[in-house]
Amino acid sequence: MSAFIGPIHHWLYNKIKLQEMMTESLFETAAERGVPVDEMRAESVRLFGEPVGGDLEGEVDQGNIHGWLQERIGRAERRLAFVVTGLLERGALDGAQLDETFRALGHQAAVGAGEKIDGPPKMFNLLFDYLVEGMPCDRVNEMIQSDDNEVRWRTTTCLHQPYWDEVGGNVSWYYRVRDAWIQGFLEGAGDRMVYQRQESGEHVLRKVEGK
Repeated sequence: MSAFIGPIHHWLYNKIKLQEMMTESLFETAAERGVPVDEMRAESVRLFGEPVGGDLEGEVDQGNIHGWLQERIGRAERRLAFVVTGLLERGALDGAQLDETFRALGHQAAVGAGEKIDGPPKMFNLLFDYLVEGMPCDRVNEMIQSDDNEVRWRTTTCLHQPYWDEVGGNVSWYYRVRDAWIQGFLEGAGDRMVYQRQESGEHVLRKVEGK
């Protein structure tokens, strides 16, 4: 149980808010295409509660900061899985439209960050300043290689699949839209890097000279 709110709690809370904003962007994209989304939005709130918003100090249970944040991660994960799965099942959005939406969100995040990225190690850290990957204590990203030209890491446990299973979805869609977000982020950062996710569970972030 956490005794006080520290920087790591703000860091994690901001990542949760970003994921909830991604889900809201899906509702907006579907609505722009004439798809009724109010019922699905209301159902997501009924099932998973209201998305987080506002300052952490005004939202969190300060008697159990760690547990409160962990619960909000679960809510955000379930909501995203529920909405992506529902929109696909209804034919409201297809894979290309999901890719386009998440790529644009990644690009927007990188432009908003406005940071100079000095190589793959810094880019890796910056990506996971945005992307939810459980609690810090879960340590699911195992570093294999890290130097000025390449970062290679392995995902030791998929923390996302249980949430997708709960809503009858396929977790492969999560990784697809996250890949699109990362590609958009790299483009928005204007850095000469490529990202690859391999079937083995390894991920590679590599500098490309002359790109």
